[in-house]
Amino acid sequence: MFVVLEARDCGGFMGRIFKPGAHTETREAFGARYGAIVLHPPVKARDWNRILALAGRYSDRLLLPSWLTPPPEVTPPSFPKYDRLVILKTAMEIIKLSRMPMYRRIAGLVDEKGEYADFLYPLLHHYTSVKVLTDNTGLYEQESAKMMYELGAPVLLAKDYSAFSDCALIVAPHGIRTAESLKCPVISKNPPASAQFSDFITDLRVAPSADAREAFPEGIDYHAFLAALYEYCGVEAVCLAASRMIFKYRECDIGEVVSAVVKVTNT
Repeated sequence: MFVVLEARDCGGFMGRIFKPGAHTETREAFGARYGAIVLHPPVKARDWNRILALAGRYSDRLLLPSWLTPPPEVTPPSFPKYDRLVILKTAMEIIKLSRMPMYRRIAGLVDEKGEYADFLYPLLHHYTSVKVLTDNTGLYEQESAKMMYELGAPVLLAKDYSAFSDCALIVAPHGIRTAESLKCPVISKNPPASAQFSDFITDLRVAPSADAREAFPEGIDYHAFLAALYEYCGVEAVCLAASRMIFKYRECDIGEVVSAVVKVTNT
């Protein structure tokens, strides 16, 4: 369960003078229920106590309209499980759309602590092998043996970043620790904090179909709404590959990234 804040215009001069109070409604999307706090704009500082009271125990799961700046004590929710799966789904979709020969479908995985070993099984349904750079070699040695037994697909432990020279794509959720330019794009949660010369794919954003958008609450970011449905309601159908992302520090669609991956593997 989560809550969205929907600012709905009363309409007309009298409506603005006699602004109705905030109230809650129960909504449904993708078979899951969520709450909506309906408040008529403008949203003033004194309204926030009422908003948080209506949100109750879901005040830390409150989605706000993109144009509304909340007070410091109201922080937007995060969606670590959803963001994690979107990275995986996008990495699989990129190589699927590339239609490149199987022998060129080699993925790199940077996972220092061993948090993403569960990525191997789904990745190896789209890539012929995965090269892993990690400090948790014991875990990945076990996973390597498991993947060879279950799928007949190799998982190779890399000693350094040079092992990724023949990769089509590198999955590095927490970034990379080298300033050297890697040959292929790197898919990560956030842009690098320091000067790094690789092509990063970040800020992955899932967008619903045009038909589904009509049922979404007005003013709420589509990606955040889908993430909340997955994170708090367990709706797996909304966990899809990203359609929009930042690549080379500008927004683009997945097709442009696919073209870049194909170009790299053809050089």
